Amino acid sequence: MSAPSPDTLLLEAYQAVGDPSRWDGLIARWADALEADSGLLFTPGDQFNHQPMHGHRYDFETAQSYGAYFHLHDDWTLTARSRGLFQAGHTGCGEAIVPQNRLRRSLFYNDFLRRMGQEWLLCSVLFQAGNRQAMPETVLSFYRRTGRRAFGRGATAALQKTVPHLQRCLLLHHELLRARADRAQIESGLDQLGLGMLMLQADGRVQFANRQAAAVLRAGATPAVLPILQQLDRRARLGQYTGQRLATALGPVFAISTPGQRPGSTQPAGAVIWLIGARHSGQGALTLAANLFGLTPAEQKVLALLMQDQTPKQIAQALGIQLSTVRTQLSALLQKTGVRRQQELLRLIAAFPGG
Repeated sequence: MSAPSPDTLLLEAYQAVGDPSRWDGLIARWADALEADSGLLFTPGDQFNHQPMHGHRYDFETAQSYGAYFHLHDDWTLTARSRGLFQAGHTGCGEAIVPQNRLRRSLFYNDFLRRMGQEWLLCSVLFQAGNRQAMPETVLSFYRRTGRRAFGRGATAALQKTVPHLQRCLLLHHELLRARADRAQIESGLDQLGLGMLMLQADGRVQFANRQAAAVLRAGATPAVLPILQQLDRRARLGQYTGQRLATALGPVFAISTPGQRPGSTQPAGAVIWLIGARHSGQGALTLAANLFGLTPAEQKVLALLMQDQTPKQIAQALGIQLSTVRTQLSALLQKTGVRRQQELLRLIAAFPGG
């Protein structure tokens, strides 16, 4: 089988974004193209065992000793750092960092590299420590075993050309994985509160539903739940804050729609529909709002007085605080609830059960 072309490898790299299961295979294909025996994408030093790794023909079990001990004697990495070579984008061969006759006399070579079947190195620093993107320090390395020749200039040049693409792929990969983790955490928090979160597309189809919202949609209702939710969504897109009680097989559910915020977007703003089960409906509008939007105790006090038609000046006097403090807390309330004006905030809370 012929080695994959650089264009094919780059296409596969972009296809691997967001899919950790593809990266080992990608390293394998890259190793074939460079005629390497093994390859590894990793974080060097004492974080070796604490960051994700992807490799080809790599003895990960034995390699754990690197993170535990041998990173302290890694002549390649330590020398590269001391010479200022450990910079993002730098690509080179091991013998250009540490002469081979010196490497072969080292503890690192005799007690670690020989066990791993590694003699010749070709590596590229993709991200250095303390980078602006908050990426872990990342190195892509390929190895040839004893008895083979060193990597040549052609292999070095081929790897060097791919560095900007690999950096971009890894950055997108990590951002996507972080976004998924954040989304899972938010969904878990909403599920813990027993709150459903639903977002519809402009044509009325479901764009996102957390576990609680999906359960309501599956349960059905009379009249059907989805058409009612689509109507609430259309109203919210027009800036109307509305709520409605739904009869479902899971019991009564209150649906409250709020416009979504997309700063700087020229597209019509979507809407978020919150689904509140019966077990929360007796809490009162203020408590529900506090749980839903994460309001602080101070913000809850301001909101409670706003609901009593108090002006900011009256609220400041009632709470014994500065008017500027009330305005700051009111600004936080608007930001957290996704509305722009005080009257919109009051209309939103009025849509809550008990509001």
